[in-house]
Amino acid sequence: MKKGCRNILVTNPRDISAFINTLNKHSFQYFTGLNTLFNALLENPLFKTVDFSQLKITLAGGMATQQATANQWHKITGCTILEGYGLTE
Repeated sequence: MKKGCRNILVTNPRDISAFINTLNKHSFQYFTGLNTLFNALLENPLFKTVDFSQLKITLAGGMATQQATANQWHKITGCTILEGYGLTE
């Protein structure tokens, strides 16, 4: 935000198709989420239509990210998930 970034709030992240449509409307460099959201996105066939060419950083929090999820995310997006979860979160 300090560098002039725009934050896009998805009002209903459980509507995965609408979430993906929102991603398709914007170029983004940063993505934050949690394992449950990453899994839901990865399971939707529309997720592969998103342009990840600008994505530089993916941050995870709220819960531990499963290795299989992180691997699949990297395979599709080309971006490694950085774990932000800890016992003091």
